[in-house]
Amino acid sequence: MRLSIVAVPWHGGRIARSLALLALLFPLIAVEPVVDPAKPPLTGTAEPTSPVVPALIVIEAKKGGVATLNPQAPTKMLGGVRIGYGAAFVLCDHLHLWQSKLSGLKRATLDHALIASGPDAEEPEHVVLNTRASTDPLIKFRGDMRPREVEIIRQPLTEVDLLVLERREAASKDQPAGQLPVASTDAQTERVSVRFRVLLHSVNDFDGYLLVRDGWAQHVGWADEIEMQVCADLPPDGKNLVNLRVTVIDMFGRAAAPGQSKRPARLQRRGVPVSDPSAVKPTDIQETEWWIESSRITITFEETGGIKELLTDTDSVIGGTPSLDSPISKRETTTAPKSLTSPIKP
Repeated sequence: MRLSIVAVPWHGGRIARSLALLALLFPLIAVEPVVDPAKPPLTGTAEPTSPVVPALIVIEAKKGGVATLNPQAPTKMLGGVRIGYGAAFVLCDHLHLWQSKLSGLKRATLDHALIASGPDAEEPEHVVLNTRASTDPLIKFRGDMRPREVEIIRQPLTEVDLLVLERREAASKDQPAGQLPVASTDAQTERVSVRFRVLLHSVNDFDGYLLVRDGWAQHVGWADEIEMQVCADLPPDGKNLVNLRVTVIDMFGRAAAPGQSKRPARLQRRGVPVSDPSAVKPTDIQETEWWIESSRITITFEETGGIKELLTDTDSVIGGTPSLDSPISKRETTTAPKSLTSPIKP
């Protein structure tokens, strides 16, 4: 079964909006950038924001599937699935996703998704996440990862966010009949964040280019598990989630177990930033600038998408000279390697 959807992510049909979130998992995409004129843009040739351009989402499921908006039942794509968004794509054995209502949002949105490897996948032991050939300026990582399984889990709204929504609702009730509801000035300026956890299991090696202050820098590494924190803003009009962005990436090493030794997570930067990663030939040798090994490596990001800081545990080892655009600090404690939570839905 082949399904093509022309849509700006998070717009159009409800299924299309959820699949847009799935299509670009690392680092996902910001589909309606919110530009703060008070904040200077990132330097270098890689721009942090660009106008939204309609894109073609192509979903192929060799054994078909079932689409539903019932929050108790998943939409299923089966038998070897390919989700394409421009030049970026996800390959897996099967995809299950659930949608549900969210306070303050007029339409159902992604609640939970499971993307799994299996015998019908192009790579049976892996889910392939590939943004290497993408030239979309909103994508801040251009490379590939091959975890065994990927989950996306929407988190409950915080008490603070729920209070803002209550103020918005109260303000909208005071509007004249027939007039579109407009939130109060305070509610308009107060941010409501919708948060997602993205869990990547059995990641192993990865390779790609990350957006940094001065362009695109090649980063390679290894992790047993990766957890990403992703946020989107819920605007007062409640039409769509906007400003989707990755805020934190946690890389976890592997704990010792019978038959396997303990192994730390590793992140290694090669070469100097470039303006166009696609212009770098595979045969070009990039010298290592620095590397980190630690039980846990945390990468935090600016809202515009560039790296803000790297945090390591007290057991970390650092080689080379860290770059000024990626400052490295140590936590006061050490995190034991862990296996991230199993799917909350079958």
